[in-house]
Amino acid sequence: MTISYDFSNKVVSITGAASGFGRLAANKFSAAGARVVLSDIDEAALRAVADELDAGADRLLAVTCDVSNDADVASMFNKAAERFGGVDIAVNNAGIIHDLVRISDISEETFDRNIAVNLKGTFLCMRHELRLMAAKGSGKIINMASASGLIGSPFLSVYAAAKHGVVGLTRSAAVEYGRKGIQVNALCPAFSSTPMLEAVVEERGEKVLDGIVGAIPMQRLAEPEEIVNAILWLSSDENSFMNGAAMSVDGGLVAG
Repeated sequence: MTISYDFSNKVVSITGAASGFGRLAANKFSAAGARVVLSDIDEAALRAVADELDAGADRLLAVTCDVSNDADVASMFNKAAERFGGVDIAVNNAGIIHDLVRISDISEETFDRNIAVNLKGTFLCMRHELRLMAAKGSGKIINMASASGLIGSPFLSVYAAAKHGVVGLTRSAAVEYGRKGIQVNALCPAFSSTPMLEAVVEERGEKVLDGIVGAIPMQRLAEPEEIVNAILWLSSDENSFMNGAAMSVDGGLVAG
């Protein structure tokens, strides 16, 4: 059974929209009638996604943005406010991963960049989103965390630390802004068939994929659509009371 949503009266911001979950979410929200604000650091890939959508300037804004740079983030949300009057739903999806290495072998540069994109980037976006939403008295924020934000992740320690931070930001914001009509939730998926996983497999070989799948009780990866369907539900009117949750979509990984 396919659930259909109507986002025709919503403005949806999606960071990291040029690939993976962000790209699929952009297509699904646009198909459901939303006006979409798409951003990514990869200008060419972002333009390709914008070209995929059957949407004119009245329903689409694509902005090149490095979420770790507040000037970029501020410019993006200022443009969203000018074009569409604000943002109703925000999917903070932009993120990076690092090589699979022990903590003692991770460079300071790798640590700084992962925290800057995965945690600081979410924080910077949330600051602008919360201001815009508080002025309207409503809104939904979905922060893309990870199963690694709920459990230890050997050899992905800095990524896990950043995603734990995203969960902390999510829970804190939910308490601060719930009275202002804003719901803030985190989505915590396990690995899925996305370019991020492909990069890990290319670096470490198919054996690492066997290990990832073997750790998941359902013995398979998530399909990207399964994760994006959860984003759509969290963004919809059907989700009227969940706030401050870290929602696992991981085939039972965290439960185990």
